Amino acid sequence: MNSILPPAEMILEKLEIDPKSLRSIKSVSERSQYRAVVNWLTRYSPQSESASLELVRGWLEAFHHLCELGAWEKATALLCSRLETATREELHDQLNLWGYHAELEQIYSRVVNRVPPKFNGIILNALGRLWTDLGDYEKAIDYHQQSLAVDEKLGQAQGVGASLGNLGIIYASIGDYEKAIDYHQQHLKIAQKIKDVTGQGNALSGLGLAHVALGQYKRA
Repeated sequence: MNSILPPAEMILEKLEIDPKSLRSIKSVSERSQYRAVVNWLTRYSPQSESASLELVRGWLEAFHHLCELGAWEKATALLCSRLETATREELHDQLNLWGYHAELEQIYSRVVNRVPPKFNGIILNALGRLWTDLGDYEKAIDYHQQSLAVDEKLGQAQGVGASLGNLGIIYASIGDYEKAIDYHQQHLKIAQKIKDVTGQGNALSGLGLAHVALGQYKRA
């Protein structure tokens, strides 16, 4: 079961952490935190028959130590690293699939608005999806609107499309199908422009469901 974690050496390289250079860190507290990061990534091994959360405990503990260091980008990079599961989900997405919503809320709250806009857009969008799953649509809409604004400013078309699509899903969930259709149409237009086939499929599916809800079966 521990095989879902990529090699620790690969993750440390991605985070630009060289265990051999830790001795050169003058601050004792900083050096201690980095040692903890390395130890959790390289030495932790879950027991057999462990719960899903325990399989990634080493990564989560390393994430929190990076946050204590104020190494927000490294922490977020770890959070967005892919596991070696069948679907190759990023760590935070896998936690969501496993249903660890309370843990995810705590994790996201540590890094949101503390990382560069590119990473922040990802976290804001993830928070929107989290609160959608938890049924707090007002919070979900707010986070997706923030994510949309970030991606629009950065010119990240795929991120813009994802936020628009998520907003469409939320408005359909609360019965505002006209607004849902508007967001899905915007998503479809962007997805077509950047040739995002998955995005096109999601947008068309969302449009179909919204038109079904309105009784417009031929269009659906």
